[in-house]
Amino acid sequence: MARKSTKAAEARERARERANRFLEREQELLRIAERVEEAQLEIEGVDAATEAKVAKIREQAEARIAEAREQAEKDAAEARRRAEELQREMLALGINRREVGERLGISTRSVVRTEGKKPVKKLSDEQAEAEAAALVREGVMIQLDGDVHRQLSPASADGTELHGMLYQDGEEQGEATVDLATAEWSR
Repeated sequence: MARKSTKAAEARERARERANRFLEREQELLRIAERVEEAQLEIEGVDAATEAKVAKIREQAEARIAEAREQAEKDAAEARRRAEELQREMLALGINRREVGERLGISTRSVVRTEGKKPVKKLSDEQAEAEAAALVREGVMIQLDGDVHRQLSPASADGTELHGMLYQDGEEQGEATVDLATAEWSR
């Protein structure tokens, strides 16, 4: 019987050792699980802090976007005002809205309207004939666009024909004659 009790005692000892190893392993797993849980809480804290930072950055960005849009609206209004002023300057030179639109590549409807019509200088028939005769006699230089000019001068002694020269950048580009009686051009 001693042998059974010795074997039983050895079996109990081995079982205790296995249980102790199991308990040690369980305690180690528990410590690891606790550290994982702490890391998870830390991650959640970092995530919350990151989301708060992102929200603040978005708020600041939205404020900057609103400021940029407001500034862009002010700049656009100023540019529109300047463009309208330049259109008024063109109209003040005596060209009509359609021609301003053509020169600027915009519709006539987009050309600014003047506040009121300028009084048109009325010439008597005698004054108009005298001015026309002076033009025919003396000739005239007309600026067409930028550095493009047309010079008109008498082509006949009786003043029924005008000779026209076209210049660009000061260089002759072509010439033509117009018969004032028929309004026909010839080259």
